[in-house]
Amino acid sequence: MNPVPPTVLHEYKRDETTAELTNEPVRDEPILCHEEFASQIPLYVPDEAVDAYKNAPGWKHFTQIYPISALSRINDILASDRDATVIGRYDLNGNPVYESYRGIAIIRYSDGSARKVAQH
Repeated sequence: MNPVPPTVLHEYKRDETTAELTNEPVRDEPILCHEEFASQIPLYVPDEAVDAYKNAPGWKHFTQIYPISALSRINDILASDRDATVIGRYDLNGNPVYESYRGIAIIRYSDGSARKVAQH
């Protein structure tokens, strides 16, 4: 994952007579959303990028910047995906099929999940 926050673009003023864009920014620092909302929105970023986001123009207005590893549930889901084994394959009518079946198959896993896949 990229540890560098995306650059937030500035908004520029228009000339009052010609309505052409000028090189003068509307504000000194770009904003992503109103500060009231930025303080209420948790932002999960790559672990190695937390400090960069906390100091980056536009992004630093978010007061709840956390490493993505703090979302332990995601790690649990990723771990369970690795541990899950196939316990059944079915066609769209619910009939069991073999791994060599060609077409749309519903695959059931040991963790209770299921996926629809196109088998060639």
